[in-house]
Amino acid sequence: MAHGVAGGLIFGIPLLFTMEMWWTGATMSRYELAALVVSSVVIAMAFDLFIGFGDHDSTGPSRVLDATSEGVISVALATVIATFVLLLTGRIGPASDTDLAVWVGRIAAQVLPVSIGVAVANQVIPRDSASTDSGTPSTPKMSTAKHAARDLGAAVAGALLVSLNVAPTDEVRRIGERASAAELVALAVFSLVATELIVFEAGWAGQSKRHAQPGLLQSPWVETVISYLAALLVSLAILATFSKLPSTDSLIPLSITLGLPAALGAAAGRLAV
Repeated sequence: MAHGVAGGLIFGIPLLFTMEMWWTGATMSRYELAALVVSSVVIAMAFDLFIGFGDHDSTGPSRVLDATSEGVISVALATVIATFVLLLTGRIGPASDTDLAVWVGRIAAQVLPVSIGVAVANQVIPRDSASTDSGTPSTPKMSTAKHAARDLGAAVAGALLVSLNVAPTDEVRRIGERASAAELVALAVFSLVATELIVFEAGWAGQSKRHAQPGLLQSPWVETVISYLAALLVSLAILATFSKLPSTDSLIPLSITLGLPAALGAAAGRLAV
């Protein structure tokens, strides 16, 4: 499950921060939203049936039933992810000043892209295998300092790649300037927990090696905090570049807001090395 949640967050976060998606969800009819959810299940089923590389013992109708179950689970996970992120960013819930129908529409509109991320993670991206890792040719040993520098560089690159898709838009300002102190703290905590889960708990290929790396800087939570601080600095630099900091009072709220996609990008960057 953690594997799918990680994929849904990484692939879905740019659209979760997209104003047009918020508006689309608020204006679509219930029939259009239902069709979107059904389409999400069908697409997730297709990943399992035709693209996934996992081992499948079932065939025929039983295979279709298994794929349907995978599709429903992907959409269910996507719904939870979208709901949680939209609550954190104030797009639904009491802070949004909108009614229940708008909340449901905004969640449903995000289900398709997020569920595709879940399906890709579950069916396409390789999982970790300690036995496979140990059987691969050994690579030259790298010092703790070089490991830390490599991971930090990958985190900065990933943070730049993802946050540059979000920072030039007005969504970050809308979310950050309306967020309360408690909401900003919750957003920062979620960013930390989500990135630790993605890199060290989601079961991506190479996870056992990441856990085994020596040194204080390479321990999971220390590395996660350092990576998040780097993502915040990247967010601040990008916001300043695009003149999205109208005053010093907005520096922390907007940096923490953009820090979520930046931190997820940093996690993806660390997975790539």
